[in-house]
Amino acid sequence: MFSETEKETTKSFSWKNELKEFISAAIWAVILAFIIKTFIFQLTYVPTGSMIPTILPNDRVVVLKFWYKIKPIERGQIVVFEPPDSANSPPFIKRVIGLPGETLEIKNNTVYINGKPLKENYLPAKMEMEPFGPFKIPKDAIFVMGDNRQHSADSRYFGAVPIKNIKGRAVLTYWPLNRVKVLR
Repeated sequence: MFSETEKETTKSFSWKNELKEFISAAIWAVILAFIIKTFIFQLTYVPTGSMIPTILPNDRVVVLKFWYKIKPIERGQIVVFEPPDSANSPPFIKRVIGLPGETLEIKNNTVYINGKPLKENYLPAKMEMEPFGPFKIPKDAIFVMGDNRQHSADSRYFGAVPIKNIKGRAVLTYWPLNRVKVLR
């Protein structure tokens, strides 16, 4: 009825082989997921309104973790970071305003970097800000602020963020679906 080749094929198709293949595939899937989440990207939930209008409360964003390994931090980028001196706090999301070694000052509702006004096209037209500084940003840190300046706990309150605390760059909102967009 079966040839010898067909009998061997039937024998080799056993539940033990299928189970071994399934376990092997599951192990590789876990390893790959760990590598992706640890080194490549993560999905982050934004619980507050500190980045309105760019990012709304309850938005979910994609964070590229490896970004700053290949490119330098630039002013205007949105970063996710561990807040200084907040051991049990979830990561924060804010915009990079000041870079290492710069002097930042806020006066007349305008941010000045090294004495020059900063153009911030992403902010609403009328943005009230308390005077601040001048503040010299340490060489190993950045100064971050939320786009919703009146309702943002940021570097004006907790100081410069050490570069080592940066988890990655927020590049995309992916939820809710009607708010999917590339972050600039």
